[in-house]
Amino acid sequence: RCSALVEANLIQGGSIDFWMSLSEDHTAVQMNGNQWKALALNEPYYVTHSTVLELDIVVGQSVDFHAICLDFDLEATGDECVVVQSPIDHLDDFHHMTTKLETGVTKRLVIPFGSFIGLGGGDSVEVKYIAFIQDNDHSAKHDGRSTWSNLRLYDSERHNIKLSLFGETVEIPNIQYALSNDANDYQDSRDHIMSVPADGNTIVASGNSWKYVILPSTFTVTPATVLKFTFKLFEETELHGICLLDSTHVKDSRNDCFFTAGVQDHQGVKVNPSTEVGQEHTYEINIGSYFTDGSSINLVGNMWRALELPTPLPPTELGDFVVSFDFTLDEAGEIHGICFDENLSFGNADSPQDSESRRCVSTAYFQDKSDVLDVLLSDFQTRQGESHRYVLNLSKMFDKLYVNESS
Repeated sequence: RCSALVEANLIQGGSIDFWMSLSEDHTAVQMNGNQWKALALNEPYYVTHSTVLELDIVVGQSVDFHAICLDFDLEATGDECVVVQSPIDHLDDFHHMTTKLETGVTKRLVIPFGSFIGLGGGDSVEVKYIAFIQDNDHSAKHDGRSTWSNLRLYDSERHNIKLSLFGETVEIPNIQYALSNDANDYQDSRDHIMSVPADGNTIVASGNSWKYVILPSTFTVTPATVLKFTFKLFEETELHGICLLDSTHVKDSRNDCFFTAGVQDHQGVKVNPSTEVGQEHTYEINIGSYFTDGSSINLVGNMWRALELPTPLPPTELGDFVVSFDFTLDEAGEIHGICFDENLSFGNADSPQDSESRRCVSTAYFQDKSDVLDVLLSDFQTRQGESHRYVLNLSKMFDKLYVNESS
């Protein structure tokens, strides 16, 4: 609650000949003209990471900008203020809502104030005033009109996030920090908070959200480490991804972000298949092959996986197409092999109607052999428990390699 009896100008800005008007029930504040005004709270309030300020606002006449502040004193430095409407994309020193207002239309705003001012777990900031700004420096000072009503200040309940880490369930404190692209490229819209239900097993992100949470402790990624999760896409934006980071920004020189959907390219790993709107996929990503030195890939279980080369390789530019690698077989499956393909279609060599060429070489084949195999067999077949160094001249093994120039 805020007192309707105490009204004061903030030191920075404002015109003392304009005053706010309060409704009879003290639930609404109307501002006319250039005003930077504050109302004293009945008692100090301690803002934490989960503090939320809700209000209804209607801007009757837009001016330079409209903002609301939770302040300890009457010094407006900007860090304690959130701009809710402005024709300018960014005002230095102020936080900004990305939710847009329409002049003359009432809108309910839910402002995660603790998130805007960057509070973490255990942090708190004492405030004594709620302040309203209707700034008008570029036209007649009496221009500008807005009404703020049904204000509510409270700490929201946030359920912790549950994660199965190497078979053990751990709880991650639901304290959401703004993630940046690099050290100086801030991408997050802080007015969007990811929601987590009571069971802690699901995270729902809406709007432009670049968020990170802090794990209770670090863990070591090995070549066999797998990240498994289910992803459902309701509406596609530029990027949808999940990262396991060692810093507070994405560009940390590691391949530790995995993108499941989006219309924009970004540094990181684009996983297959890409999820379309309305689809749901469960992904199992062998992150160990990306987090370690990147020189090994570990396959567990029945896996048919493809990685997209960063640049297509025309066969005419390859000369002798030679691939070398070390292969270790810990446990035998039906077929173990490596492929270099123009597409994601596996050909049926035994079918005359199938035009797909054989683009896979098996290094360990345990399935019953048919008259015509869909894969090529390497000269040396690795047995369970063995390792072998392969050097394959694929330009001499693949058929129709130089017919299709789209590879």
